Amino acid sequence: MHPQRHIVFFGFSAFSVVLVFVVLSIIGVSLLHRVSVNLNPHKQNRTLFIRFSCPKSAPKVVEHEATAKLEASLATLEGIENLRSESGEDYGYITVEAKKEVDLSLLRFKIVYLVKDLWQHLPGKYSYPIISEVSDEQEKASMLLSYSIFGTVPKEQLTSYVKNTLIPQISRIEGVQKIEVTGEDTYEWVFEYNPNQLQLIGISPHDIYQSLQNCFQIKGLGEVDVGYGSKHKHQLIWRSSFDTTFRWSMIPIKKCNNRLYRLGDLVKARFQPQEKQSYYRINGEETLGINIFTTSDANQITVANLVFEQLESANKLLPKGVSIHKAWDASSFLRLELYKTIQRSSLSLFVLLIVLFAIYRKLKNVLVILIALAANLAISFVFFYLLNVEIHIITMAGIAISLGIIVDSSIMMVDQLVRKKNLQIFMAILASTLTMA
Repeated sequence: MHPQRHIVFFGFSAFSVVLVFVVLSIIGVSLLHRVSVNLNPHKQNRTLFIRFSCPKSAPKVVEHEATAKLEASLATLEGIENLRSESGEDYGYITVEAKKEVDLSLLRFKIVYLVKDLWQHLPGKYSYPIISEVSDEQEKASMLLSYSIFGTVPKEQLTSYVKNTLIPQISRIEGVQKIEVTGEDTYEWVFEYNPNQLQLIGISPHDIYQSLQNCFQIKGLGEVDVGYGSKHKHQLIWRSSFDTTFRWSMIPIKKCNNRLYRLGDLVKARFQPQEKQSYYRINGEETLGINIFTTSDANQITVANLVFEQLESANKLLPKGVSIHKAWDASSFLRLELYKTIQRSSLSLFVLLIVLFAIYRKLKNVLVILIALAANLAISFVFFYLLNVEIHIITMAGIAISLGIIVDSSIMMVDQLVRKKNLQIFMAILASTLTMA
């Protein structure tokens, strides 16, 4: 009888090597839900997008009054590779591409400061520009779920339920970037003032406008309209999220003649619905839309499952006559692609294992290859997580190809152990695998 030979791997016993791989495999399985899973890959962004609106304005007016001025000011900043702008009906859009060596956070800070200073000199009808690292197209691509909520209850009650119950629950889910509500009735504050009265006191409409900006850290006045009538009153129209409980009358405006005038001393205000731009109904019933967006590094399947759980709980508490309908689910496409990849890989693996069993006639050798394959896949998720590699439709194809490489390497290694009882072929397999990778 031959004495039992103990295989040593770079000075470590077989037990130590197996233990390390088992621990790493367990860690990899535990990190599965933390790896980013998306349908399409996300590109590294070196671009900032600036958007602003101007109701009831032609493209030529927007270009002359705002877009050209903003673009000229941005061109003075260092570190900008390219500038593109677009002026349309009621809106302006500027794309800023940064150079590779520039700190994007620092550039964004400079742009925020520049825009804040320039916006104060624009006509009052322009909204405060929104600066984002996500374009309109990217934002649409990051939309995970869309729901329609409709029912026989009044629109105000439906809106209250969505904002006070549904949105807070969904917002707490990790990976949800924002929730957009469409179809709701929006409101505005209308401040009416008498220009003759302001002139006698020594206060201009711009003083009121500026005080509102400073008070709310530039939340954005909507537009300034001039109303014509017997009293020749002017109006400041402010689109805001503040409701009727907001104490607008206490906002300080300006000190004149040793007296501090507040907004309530100078204007009359009313809180009213904005003029509707569109109507959305399902089966003749008023409808609200909820669009749920995810962060770029979120696991979309995990986030979608958590949203489904929240909505399933919320369905039990829905007001009578209210229904929730899923209109869009981006995770369904991702689930389908995952299912196809798993199905094809499993079928190929099953055929391969049958062939291996027919060759070796030993179940132990087949199990070794199967366990090696599972361990390699589990450990790969450790590196996916550490290196911030996201799983998408392209990486899934790469994983499917790598399965073949892993199986080939495992077959050669098992055959070497069975026939030669040594690891001499290991370095050759490692070099071959690294070359193919």
